[in-house]
Amino acid sequence: MKGFANAHTLYTTPDARIAGDLDALILESDLSRVVSLLKAAGFQFRDGDVSARWGFTATSSYVPFVSADGSCNLDLHTAPDSDPLDRVLTAAQVFAEARSIAIERMTLRVPSVDHSLVIAISNIVKDRFGLFAAKKIVDAGRLMEGTQMEWRRVVEILHRAHLAKSARAALALLSDLGFQGVPDELAHVPRGGAGREYARILAETRALYPGEESSFAILRREFLFGGGLPVALRRNSRRLAGLMRPSRGIPG
Repeated sequence: MKGFANAHTLYTTPDARIAGDLDALILESDLSRVVSLLKAAGFQFRDGDVSARWGFTATSSYVPFVSADGSCNLDLHTAPDSDPLDRVLTAAQVFAEARSIAIERMTLRVPSVDHSLVIAISNIVKDRFGLFAAKKIVDAGRLMEGTQMEWRRVVEILHRAHLAKSARAALALLSDLGFQGVPDELAHVPRGGAGREYARILAETRALYPGEESSFAILRREFLFGGGLPVALRRNSRRLAGLMRPSRGIPG
């Protein structure tokens, strides 16, 4: 999924899309077998990368699984993205509609174009429209410009994940940045407090993120564009629980 798949489907040369790791989607029922297979090949979980005081809080992925020589950094996912998308879009659904692509004598399966856009928007929102969202913003823009989207279906998935408001902000951002393909009825700039926050997002993106986010700014953006109050409460509940019993992000 994500960076590696997009590098080989959206860009003239894969090297144009930097990917620091490989995001592999697996069924949760296969997780223990995949871990055992890769451990036998020398892979180890790098749990020392968890630096937050509350530990690892992702709901559908784990800390990096790294090869013995350090050349391969693998992220295992049991859903296409964490809360809230994992509540409405499963690994099995993504597998059912996956495309096959050929890479150096290998055939790999990658998400459908609709699922790829949903995952990209979910990631943009999860990264709070900040620096770490930059690659996903470009991916989403290139995906829209070169593909015929089933927009009703894309919006329906995001709506069920309670990401409709967040998705409208992401699509407005893509349109304001000059990417083609966003339907006019979906490129709505937010109003009120969300509109003021959107103006900051647009200015930061155009300036290539000149400053660092404060803790207050992070929380404000999560509440305004993170999927609504229920998602924000769940996310911060996991953080509070992690302060008492931090997760290492390792399966089992």
